[in-house]
Amino acid sequence: MPRKSSRPAIQLDTKEVNELTRIAKSRTEEARKVLRAKIILMNHEGKRDKDIKDTLGVDTNTVRLCLSKCLSLGVEAALSDMARSGA
Repeated sequence: MPRKSSRPAIQLDTKEVNELTRIAKSRTEEARKVLRAKIILMNHEGKRDKDIKDTLGVDTNTVRLCLSKCLSLGVEAALSDMARSGA
């Protein structure tokens, strides 16, 4: 039997679900933003990290990083890249 994640599931309100669904179906948004929206929605639906990884064809760390960022900083922060230092 697969191990249960110790990370809490992401709880979204109706407005957030609608916005993430719009982004996930968009053909004009950045590809990374669409991917992150799909990851968050799938976790909200109760999918395991491994199932998300297999469905979307991404690395496990990509899924974990996106979900961790969403839990700690919020949905908007999880959809965008964090600021990095310059050269």
